[in-house]
Amino acid sequence: MKGIAIAVTRRTKDDNGEWDGWETELKGYGVADRWGNTVDEDTLFGIGSNSKLFTALGIGL
Repeated sequence: MKGIAIAVTRRTKDDNGEWDGWETELKGYGVADRWGNTVDEDTLFGIGSNSKLFTALGIGL
């Protein structure tokens, strides 16, 4: 199964230039499972060994 989900988030401002919220764009690419279902914003992925990456990033920051 080869697939990925990508989320891009940014803060938005109102007409007065004040921060008023967030916009999020979500998109899925590829195949989610062995039955050929496509990846979407609700697809769950196993974290696997990515916890090492998060630890390294946390120490680096």
